[in-house]
Amino acid sequence: MKFKKMVSKFKEAHWLFVVVAAIFGITLVFLTPPLWGADESAHFFRTYQISEGRLNQDEQVINGNKSYSGYVPSSFLKLSNLFSHDINNKPGDTRQVDDVSEYTRIGNISIRKDTKVANPLGAITYPAISYIAPALGMVVANLFNPTALALLYSARMAVLLLYIMLVFLSLLLIKDKSVKWIIFMIALLPTCIYQASVVNVDSLLFALSFLMFSLIYKLIYESRRHNKYYTIYLLLSAGLLTIIKPPYLILTLPFIFLPLSKKISGTNRKIIRYVIPVICLSIAVMATISVQRIISTPLPYTSLAEQLHWIISNPFGYINTIARTVVVISWPPLIIGTFGSSFISMPCLIIDLLMLTLLASVFLRISGDPSEDNKEIQHIRLSGLIFILAGILTSLAIATTLFLTWTHIGGYIVEGIQGRYFIPVISFTLLGLRMSTNTRLVVAESHARFLFIAVTVFCLAFSILWYYKILY
Repeated sequence: MKFKKMVSKFKEAHWLFVVVAAIFGITLVFLTPPLWGADESAHFFRTYQISEGRLNQDEQVINGNKSYSGYVPSSFLKLSNLFSHDINNKPGDTRQVDDVSEYTRIGNISIRKDTKVANPLGAITYPAISYIAPALGMVVANLFNPTALALLYSARMAVLLLYIMLVFLSLLLIKDKSVKWIIFMIALLPTCIYQASVVNVDSLLFALSFLMFSLIYKLIYESRRHNKYYTIYLLLSAGLLTIIKPPYLILTLPFIFLPLSKKISGTNRKIIRYVIPVICLSIAVMATISVQRIISTPLPYTSLAEQLHWIISNPFGYINTIARTVVVISWPPLIIGTFGSSFISMPCLIIDLLMLTLLASVFLRISGDPSEDNKEIQHIRLSGLIFILAGILTSLAIATTLFLTWTHIGGYIVEGIQGRYFIPVISFTLLGLRMSTNTRLVVAESHARFLFIAVTVFCLAFSILWYYKILY
């Protein structure tokens, strides 16, 4: 009986997520060459400094210019240079890594016997707390005789573990199986699993956005008995999301404007609706001020003040820039299935299949879920518009931030945008579409489970094989 109960538990979306994410995530941890993650060199160097207790980035001079990026072991820099050589000198269309043994040779140098060199990659604007998982992974590796590769793989595994834990909690919180499977699909997109397998902060952003989304959904539509810990989880997820990337503050719109469950007490209602947004806004302001030194002196071809003046004096020109950015860039591959700094995109078959499945999830209702007409939902169409608006405004805030700090003055399109930046808004947008429509296809839970598992596993397996073929 106990075995049967255990097996039945693993039919739930949250346990299935753990199994699938662990299998494919660990595979990518060791398959991806050292520092081939998106901006992984910079994140890895910063993580090392934090694991050493250096929360502030030391000032140093490189080629006569001041930098606040500190120092790292020389083997780190050699690995980064090897990656840069490979990525800029591709030997062919089907093989990007020139010599695997060279990565191993350099990566196996003992950190304790290595020399420290200046980090040329520049300061990182993310707060130290963004690197809590990989830094702890490095601390554990440091208990032994660490090498660059040992530190890297320990950090990657810690990033993956935190991602799995937070998404597991997100899925566990939601009782509505139809909405739960939407989060399941998004959290297992190839891009998401890839980012969760390398040293970065984006996977933490994804997981925090899923957790915040689940809490918002639960507090508005599912709460039968309010748990005080929900408020604490909401504050932590929204606060951390905002301190890492302030534009995501806008995702708090739903619990500001939508009616909360009547089961929530008046005090908790005020905390959720007013106190948490104010705290998040304060965090966003302080986070922006704290990096002002860096963003006020951006790339040589940009100027924050001049770019802001251009937007104010040419609002229609700015609207045209945003419109061209939306039209010109091929977004689906960048958001759904792109691996690494070499921007290896998955085949159209994978992208189309995942897009169709995500769209289908909007119109599915799993048998056994209560009818949406019977839930405590007021103004359901308005609810959908607010979720969609939160997604659109957040996307616009991301684009505006990059336009101000990364784009030529009056640029043709917004430069520096990565598709992964928009993954946190997918769940809000899809739920908005779901709330705005009445059409539902009722399916058995076993059929829904088979659909989502089959599509997810096939797409991840195909993506990893495709990735391996191009790399090696």
